[in-house]
Amino acid sequence: MNAQERQALQDALTRLADGDRAAFDHVFTPLWPLLRRYCTRLLGDAAAGEDAAQLALEKILSRVSDWTPGRDALSWAIGIATWECRTERQRRARHRASAGSEAEQLAAGGQSPEEAALLENLRAAALEAMETLQPLDLETLSALLRDERPAIGAATFRKRVERALDRLRKNWRELHGTD
Repeated sequence: MNAQERQALQDALTRLADGDRAAFDHVFTPLWPLLRRYCTRLLGDAAAGEDAAQLALEKILSRVSDWTPGRDALSWAIGIATWECRTERQRRARHRASAGSEAEQLAAGGQSPEEAALLENLRAAALEAMETLQPLDLETLSALLRDERPAIGAATFRKRVERALDRLRKNWRELHGTD
């Protein structure tokens, strides 16, 4: 952009900031192709560059009343476009990181998001059923899960486990209608 074009942009942005809507075309026409090329070069992708340029131009036009006429119009516009490109790069990095971690988790035998949600629902349902048990039943099942046996006879412990599991199954059916 030569000095004359730069001054025309400066004047048009000043008029637009003052509320002259007729200056819109005089701001948009020189800025749009310049911002689109700039953002495409920074991001290395035409589609992402166009999106970033569009967001930058939207911010420029919505914040034009905040612009100080003493500032260089082109530098201000390029600064906003640079910020949008930086934001786009960060969004892409987050997306790659989350996609990569999900793919790594699946490759390592992990769970898909759907499987994780189903498992979480099952855990919540099991905890709900467990909360309906008496303290002795909870202690018994807890000892069973930890592979510990309280200081009682083996037959007594087995009977307590059997009763606690029966109550748990009954409570499960009452709460969830299934086994």
